[in-house]
Amino acid sequence: SPCAPRAKSTCPIRHGRPLAVTIRCVADEIAAAADLVKGKAERVPAALVRGLGALVTGARPGQGARDLLRTGTDDWFGYGQVEAVRAALGIEPGSASARQVGIPPVSGDTRARSLARAVGVALHAVPGATADVGPQSITLGADSPYDLGRVTARLQAALWCDGLVGTPSPPSADELSVAVGISPVGSRPPPAGGAP
Repeated sequence: SPCAPRAKSTCPIRHGRPLAVTIRCVADEIAAAADLVKGKAERVPAALVRGLGALVTGARPGQGARDLLRTGTDDWFGYGQVEAVRAALGIEPGSASARQVGIPPVSGDTRARSLARAVGVALHAVPGATADVGPQSITLGADSPYDLGRVTARLQAALWCDGLVGTPSPPSADELSVAVGISPVGSRPPPAGGAP
């Protein structure tokens, strides 16, 4: 398979720290060999690798290129931009919190699901915060002006993760609620309160 588990091996490396390998990734080795064949100086943009189809499709169930996919805590190479934002807001990929608020799909989703995810992320870890979701805006409430600011900023970041922009109107007179207008990224949102 492209990444075949094997017995753990160690070898000393610089400064006496051992390098431990538990998975050998044949796909990476093939890509490295193809890169050598291409040669950067020759300006060849691609290399055709033949005869290794079984490593892509897998000769047996559980083998093949699908084995390369790592999610949640198995992702060794950090976060994508959406996962990093959500992690900064306390929703670690692969965690129970991520499953609870929902995980953005790779391809598009309904606006209602996107808003529900964003609201779930915004309200996470802000006790007493509330959200009333309307067709064009979300009205947020909190126990203090500080918490209202926190939940508003969290909502704006969470909306961005789902390709939406949140534009808050001025808060209420008591500074405990605010309407946030919603629009797709790249468009100018209408004011949430109706005033320019």
